[in-house]
Amino acid sequence: MTISNEGLNLLPVSLQTKNIKERIEELLNFIKDAPDNSVISSSELCISGYDVKELDKNFNENLIKDLQKALGKNKFLTFTYLANEDKISGDLNQKLYNQFTFLSQDEIIYTQPKCKLFKPNLEDKKFDKGNERTIESFNFQGIKFGALICFELRFSELWAKLKGCEIIFVPAMWGKERKDAYISLCKALAIANNCFVVASSSLDLKFAGVFMPNGKLKSKAKFDRNLIVKIKENLGIL
Repeated sequence: MTISNEGLNLLPVSLQTKNIKERIEELLNFIKDAPDNSVISSSELCISGYDVKELDKNFNENLIKDLQKALGKNKFLTFTYLANEDKISGDLNQKLYNQFTFLSQDEIIYTQPKCKLFKPNLEDKKFDKGNERTIESFNFQGIKFGALICFELRFSELWAKLKGCEIIFVPAMWGKERKDAYISLCKALAIANNCFVVASSSLDLKFAGVFMPNGKLKSKAKFDRNLIVKIKENLGIL
């Protein structure tokens, strides 16, 4: 299980199918078709949406197993799903988080709960709020990553917490009528933080793309640390 810093494929995906079973199959097929040395980035709650009541108690466990089986040795996946976490031992007072997850074939490498909930969609009634202290950079195989989940993208103070990240994931379930805001904010984050921003939205706005450190949008990209260095040198900040 290794990531090569040279030529790491950044592959965002916006799932198009309309029910849980079909979305699982669509994502599994996308993973299988992706080249080695890839990070596949799916959207916020890309499989279930808010429909947690439709899921059986073993759904998450089975989903993770199926995704890991599809990933193989040198592929990785980022997405969010509704994950349970106990406040105390046993089944009482169980919390439910919208959790960003960085997944490999062998393990869950990193998790981060959504901290800024979108009240117009009643997210504060549907799952629990994470602690903003959990929003931080994380290192894996020599690359510095970060993540902002959907509504969190609107808070510039959270951008500052991810300064120094080379790749930031922004999974979303963004509203179609606010498409321009999502694209503009992702582009601004890439420019302000001199990083790659991997954006994916589905279940409302359907969008997938990679914003380069200079703000240029591509459907997919290869990670290139030299591009970040060159931009910083040209700006006199390195």
